[in-house]
Amino acid sequence: LIKRKQADKTIKEHIYYFCANNVQAADHPKVRWRQDELESAIVGELNKLKLPNEDVTTWFRNSLRAALSDEEEYRRRSRAALLKREGDLERSKTRLLDAYLAGAIEQKIFQRKADELKIDLERVKEELAKESKIHGDFADMATAIFDLTQRAADTWLRSNNSVRRELLDVFCLNRTLDATSLYLDWRKPFDALAKTAENKYG
Repeated sequence: LIKRKQADKTIKEHIYYFCANNVQAADHPKVRWRQDELESAIVGELNKLKLPNEDVTTWFRNSLRAALSDEEEYRRRSRAALLKREGDLERSKTRLLDAYLAGAIEQKIFQRKADELKIDLERVKEELAKESKIHGDFADMATAIFDLTQRAADTWLRSNNSVRRELLDVFCLNRTLDATSLYLDWRKPFDALAKTAENKYG
């Protein structure tokens, strides 16, 4: 915060931002950006994610859903197969125990087979746990993220500093200032969207 006395003796306050990196190269520019200039630059960068009109946005959203439908179907089939395998292994454990109790197999063979079934069952349960984390609302989540990109600049303008920081953390890995420009290091896949929108529609 810098305070300047005006000609009429009033005090005008200006908020400036500068690079907070404590380890800077010798040629790192010593610059400050006024708050309004920095905010304008960030809005400009976030607008790179936005497609040019609602028709293109709707087309992209529908194409995204169509592309993800095959992925959802694959995950449904994969989960169904894992659940079937889990059931088969549980039934095998039961049959093995029944055979052992009936004296049909020796303890050594029973223990070896039981250990094998236990390992297989644990592996299947691990796979099911992984599937559960990404199964279900996969397309809905992807579409919601895309919609967030399309209103990113507007969200920034109407948000407080905490939400603004979270928004930037979602979209980019790092932010860099030089004397004239702001650079956002986009996270994937936002880098592709920003580049595509800028090159094709900019």
